[in-house]
Amino acid sequence: MVVLLKILAVAILFPLFLQAKTFEPQKDRWSVGGSASLPFKGTEKGVLSLKLNLEPSISCFVFDHIEVSGNLRLGLTILSGERNGFRDPVQWGLGLSSRYVFGSQQTIYPYIGLLGSVDLQNWWAETLEWRSGIWTGFLVVLQESWVLDVGFPIIAAFSSERFQYIEVILGQVGLNYYF
Repeated sequence: MVVLLKILAVAILFPLFLQAKTFEPQKDRWSVGGSASLPFKGTEKGVLSLKLNLEPSISCFVFDHIEVSGNLRLGLTILSGERNGFRDPVQWGLGLSSRYVFGSQQTIYPYIGLLGSVDLQNWWAETLEWRSGIWTGFLVVLQESWVLDVGFPIIAAFSSERFQYIEVILGQVGLNYYF
């Protein structure tokens, strides 16, 4: 059964890659989409946790190859090393990012960029957290306007008092529709 599903997936996706030659990272091209990621967090005290982030987004190429985007973020704790268990089970955030997309007239476009966000870390205590980081990955053109976004951000988080933690994203996968 698994082999049959793999063959079916290849049969469906292969023609999509052959047709995917018309996407270009050009000025005034907009997109809507979203992504999901699994961030792994480690604090200076050695506390580890694993979360699931869901991020709907909207973006625009402000110049050829330079894309700016805004997103909403919902973070859900899956595993936590906190003594009290799931201290902060849900996070909400608003983010901005920019990236430079390399290449032209190809199926896979590598990119590098910067990102930042403001998050409500603890709903009950109303704790704000500032996050910033670097971002690399690649865009895979599926169709003329549909693009798969695979990213690998590394993020540092700060509260009003001090550094909080480093977050390494184990994998971020998104799907964007460009128009």
